[in-house]
Amino acid sequence: MTSVVRYRIVFAMLLTLCIVFRLYKIDTPLIEYHSWRQADTAAVARNFTRYGFDLLKPRYDDLSSAQSGIPNPLGYRMVEFPLYNAWIGLSQQLMPSLSFVAWGRLISIFCACVILYCTYHFAAESGGEVAGLISGLVFATFPFFVFYTRVILPEVPALATMMVALYLVHKKNVSRVSLVTSAVLFALSILIKPTTIFYGVAWAYGLARSFNHQKPFMRLAKVGIIAIVACLPLVAWRMHIQNFPEGIPSSEWLIGYVNVEGGLKPIFMRPAFFRWILYERVTLLIMGTFGLPLLLAGLLKKTPTLLPASLLLSTVLYVGTFQGGNVQHEYYQILTLPTIALYAGLGASYLYNRVHGSTRKYLMLVACFTLLGLGWSYSWDRVHHYYYSLSDIPKFAKAVANFVKPDDLIVTDTGGDTTVLYALDRKGSPTIYGGAQQMKDDGYTYVFTYNHETARNLHKDIPTSTMLINDDRFILLKL
Repeated sequence: MTSVVRYRIVFAMLLTLCIVFRLYKIDTPLIEYHSWRQADTAAVARNFTRYGFDLLKPRYDDLSSAQSGIPNPLGYRMVEFPLYNAWIGLSQQLMPSLSFVAWGRLISIFCACVILYCTYHFAAESGGEVAGLISGLVFATFPFFVFYTRVILPEVPALATMMVALYLVHKKNVSRVSLVTSAVLFALSILIKPTTIFYGVAWAYGLARSFNHQKPFMRLAKVGIIAIVACLPLVAWRMHIQNFPEGIPSSEWLIGYVNVEGGLKPIFMRPAFFRWILYERVTLLIMGTFGLPLLLAGLLKKTPTLLPASLLLSTVLYVGTFQGGNVQHEYYQILTLPTIALYAGLGASYLYNRVHGSTRKYLMLVACFTLLGLGWSYSWDRVHHYYYSLSDIPKFAKAVANFVKPDDLIVTDTGGDTTVLYALDRKGSPTIYGGAQQMKDDGYTYVFTYNHETARNLHKDIPTSTMLINDDRFILLKL
């Protein structure tokens, strides 16, 4: 069996695992871990199908000032360019038998397969067949990788687009068509999710390698020009959204602060930052502790090119810049997953090649797979509950729908979490603000809360208000 045939067979097996693992609970309503951010993404897709595909004015269900500090009566969502959202909306219109949530997850799974291929290819090219196998296995099956590459978040398609852009400039023979296509994909990636721009380090390295036959000055000039042109669409989009400040969430804190009880707390280069990222996330959650030795061993592996090192540098720069965001939100680590999987594969390759003799090599493979198995189990123990969060919300939504008309505005007492708004399929505010009379004056008709004391206080503010639903789980108050 030739190496090419083995390469294809191994990838086919990994691809099958990648898909099968991500189909787990594919039909679960959007009530899982980090559902609030996914609900925002899915709401934009749903509203595209209702109000038209105006990509320059994406809208979601939150009309409040909770995100930007400015009232947002039209529900503008001015963050990343909504290509992923439009993809979900168009897919749902073409096949309405599947929900927006199902389409969002299926598209993410497709993108995960693309990322898997690129990661597998980079690992195999940099460290051989063992590296490709292990890196692919980690990406395809490890629980944290699985969960966060089937979520409805723009990070997944943006990362897939970026990986293909890198693949095109890191081929052995880079044609002019490949360069142009790679530049277009790079531009699309940073439009879909601007934080993928940190992979520009690895991309620029690939561009520079493709111009190796030219003088250093010309090589640098061409890389600079291509990079600047590729960034122009993002610059244009960022200039455009400044016209809608009410739709731009506050984001300055993502660099050096975390939002905890009591307000924002600094974390930039604090010991807590390193503990959370290196221990809580990478060691425990992502690699399940036992997979860490492979990851560390990968740092010792010599590779024929600097591609792995450039990916590592890109990842370190990203995490080191958005320290607050990476500590506050686990999904920020989505962009780090290809690099982590790649280095785990390189680590296995390094250990495998350190021993000699077929028996010792076989035992080393057994040891590597044992570490992966233990790591998978430990990670699963921490990740499995992510699929089950907030399981009663669909029942609440059905009950509320009997009272709240589609055009009625509702306030949900959920601390800024838009999950309930999405489940109710209603627009409104995901947090109580001001007082009952102010919310009523602003056009809100209903309040959804889990807190009986909050409901009683609102009822005191407006004695004519009515508790339409009042049980031990939640209250629906008509103002």
